[in-house]
Amino acid sequence: MSGITPNYRSIRQLLQGRSFSIDEYQREYKWERGNVEELITDLLTTFFNDYREGHTAPAGKSRVVV
Repeated sequence: MSGITPNYRSIRQLLQGRSFSIDEYQREYKWERGNVEELITDLLTTFFNDYREGHTAPAGKSRVVV
């Protein structure tokens, strides 16, 4: 079994060159610090709950590790 070879990239590099749109119903929503903290906590919780050593991402998919 081969080891994991990380490809470190910043958030800027991950998002660079991509296009994102915000749905009409969300445009008036303003993110506060607490909202950002909650998002990061949710992402980390999901990652740690779903991560299994030796698990690989499906073909054509990437895994982002925070």
